[in-house]
Amino acid sequence: AECCTYARDNAVDIVMSFLIDRGVSSLGHRKNCLDGTLNAMGVSFQEHKTYGNNTVLDLTRVNEVHLVDLRRN
Repeated sequence: AECCTYARDNAVDIVMSFLIDRGVSSLGHRKNCLDGTLNAMGVSFQEHKTYGNNTVLDLTRVNEVHLVDLRRN
């Protein structure tokens, strides 16, 4: 499952935009965020040339969760 938002740079605003899901008739972002079967998530926050920035949550279901510290070389 995936959630995307643009032009928000505050974590609370980003999460609230997914939960409120204004303008999304399927309420897909809300459903994804509240789906209790999804137990792992990747997050990307990148610059966007038109909207300033873009945030993407990639949610999934895994049997085992392995934490990875990407800061290690």
